[in-house]
Amino acid sequence: MKEDRNKKPVPGSFAYLQQMQTTPLPQHQEKPESPAITTDTEKNPPTRVVPEEKPVMVVEQEIRMTLPLPESSVALLDQIERTIFTKRDIKHRSRKRLTKNNVARSWLSLLREISVDWSNIRDDADLTERLRKAIRDKGMNV
Repeated sequence: MKEDRNKKPVPGSFAYLQQMQTTPLPQHQEKPESPAITTDTEKNPPTRVVPEEKPVMVVEQEIRMTLPLPESSVALLDQIERTIFTKRDIKHRSRKRLTKNNVARSWLSLLREISVDWSNIRDDADLTERLRKAIRDKGMNV
């Protein structure tokens, strides 16, 4: 009987173990070195590419707050919410639903952008008047 030299031995057999001991492990091939790039530094000084830093987005923790509002204010927020929903394109509707909370948060974030005299506010009417004045100073009619 002739042995087939191309036949692979069965794993776990004596012939397999002998082959494993005699077969050299494959060596990692090193990448060929790329030719050195020479430039004339007087004409083309080497430049260093600095990666752009992306601004870090800090997500604020949301704290639940119960806010008693008059019925007229809740009705206004409902109206704004419905108007936003009906006037949005259908491709934007499916992404994120905008609610009364989103409207209120947006208004609060706008307060950071206007300067209001917060000293010696007498009452709710005085606060409203100062906010109205700050918005008018920004060039909006209220």
